[in-house]
Amino acid sequence: MIAEDFDGEIIDSDEGNLEWVDDGKIYDLNICERDKLLFDWMNQEKFFSTKMIYVDGKLESYQVVFY
Repeated sequence: MIAEDFDGEIIDSDEGNLEWVDDGKIYDLNICERDKLLFDWMNQEKFFSTKMIYVDGKLESYQVVFY
């Protein structure tokens, strides 16, 4: 799901600073490999499911199915 509009106040989070970011600047952020994959898949405008395998905190492999 991608938000296109917001009404209200952004509140603090333990996960970091929350802010709106233009789509073209997302990959400039310090984001994990998993999130880069998810953003790419979300831009395909199809439903998908994925299974990601992590070993010692590192993404080892993944499977994705688009519907």
